[in-house]
Amino acid sequence: MRSATYYAHGLYIRSKLYFPEFSLKQTSEVDVFIRFGKTYLFDNYSNKNLREIYLSKLTKIIISSSNLIYLFWNDIGIFTITKNEIIINPKTGLDLNFLKFLLFGYGFAILLHLKGRLVLHANAVEINNSAVVISGASGIGKSTISFAFHQKGYKLLCDDVLSIDIRKKCQKVYPSFPRIKLWPDVIQNFDEYPGKIPKIHNKTSKRFFNVSENFSDIEKKINTIYFIKVTGNIEIKEISPQRAIMELIKSSYCYKFFNEREVCGNLIQCSAIVNNVAIKILEVKKSYESLNKLVEIVEKDIFKN
Repeated sequence: MRSATYYAHGLYIRSKLYFPEFSLKQTSEVDVFIRFGKTYLFDNYSNKNLREIYLSKLTKIIISSSNLIYLFWNDIGIFTITKNEIIINPKTGLDLNFLKFLLFGYGFAILLHLKGRLVLHANAVEINNSAVVISGASGIGKSTISFAFHQKGYKLLCDDVLSIDIRKKCQKVYPSFPRIKLWPDVIQNFDEYPGKIPKIHNKTSKRFFNVSENFSDIEKKINTIYFIKVTGNIEIKEISPQRAIMELIKSSYCYKFFNEREVCGNLIQCSAIVNNVAIKILEVKKSYESLNKLVEIVEKDIFKN
């Protein structure tokens, strides 16, 4: 099987797993390898050198003393992850789309964390040549709000997994992949037909909506980070630096398995963001009818700066 090279998260990715939905890159530069191979490599480790953490009901990771991270779903070994490589177990028996779902989510979030990035559970769109970040609890509507901006003509930068390299002087969002996860009713609300859009995988009705025609593949300086709170109002509120740090920590994708050193590192990263980026609360209503107004108040907030 021949390898193909793609670009996402500011990285050139050479993969044995083909992604027909993404554009190919012609380059000899490689930052990350994705290949198939043996993933369960614990024969040389004693149990005391392993940490087991559940990321969700069916998803867990096992971390070795040498900082290899093994991801399991339903007790099936899926990936071995290092900062430069993701090895895929070829015998999982999982649907290919579900394998990609795990790869684009947990797989890349862990790899980016190992590379030293601040990884947030967040979306971002490009407004006024800058990144506007939308973060919040799982299921709160980050993708729906991002899609509302996209439908108004703004380019998507990333969906679900957002990474920032704090070591650079200017905090920027790296573009991820040109697709966004949406429920069928969200797609229908924007006059699209969900039946023509592929499911994320066969265990859900959620869809991968391709946004390659309106996607930014260039890293952008962060303008503002909005944390979504459902209150029944549509309003932007300022928050204290202390609360902003706490919101960033809660949104850190890999926080569940940080060791003591990583907790300290994450705090330093979040503090650096607060010192350089505007962070606000975006209060929202849970209704499609309010989306246009929500987009408008964010536009006014961004363009006044």
